[in-house]
Amino acid sequence: MPIHTIWLADDDADDCMLFGDAIAELGAGPSVVCVGNGVELMDKLQHVSHVPDVLFLDVNMPVKDGLTCLAEIKGDERFKDLPIVIWSTSAQPEAVRQAFELGARLFMKKPYNFNKLTSLLEGVLQLNLHAVVSQGDFLVGK
Repeated sequence: MPIHTIWLADDDADDCMLFGDAIAELGAGPSVVCVGNGVELMDKLQHVSHVPDVLFLDVNMPVKDGLTCLAEIKGDERFKDLPIVIWSTSAQPEAVRQAFELGARLFMKKPYNFNKLTSLLEGVLQLNLHAVVSQGDFLVGK
């Protein structure tokens, strides 16, 4: 299934900018919509006419964290099939376990290098995220 629209929920404006730049670097690809926190994300999802093809969700956000959003999204029948990639600076085993239990398709540790970010995102976009088993798929950026 081709990916046309990616949403990123991340409170770090620099990470949003780098993410968008990395997607743009890959060529004529999906459009990126960035939201700054979990409350904004949940509000936008409630009023969307077209569900994004994939959602990248930061774990550590103020107001409403990513794992809380993940649980709410997967509890809503309209979004049960939405592929969600957890995107975090930390890969604490408990957070990884919880993310997969809540229905994340992948867990991606944010790389600290633009080229590695671009490479990781290219790999994610080549996956069939609807076919990825949500137990144990883990991407690490070094």
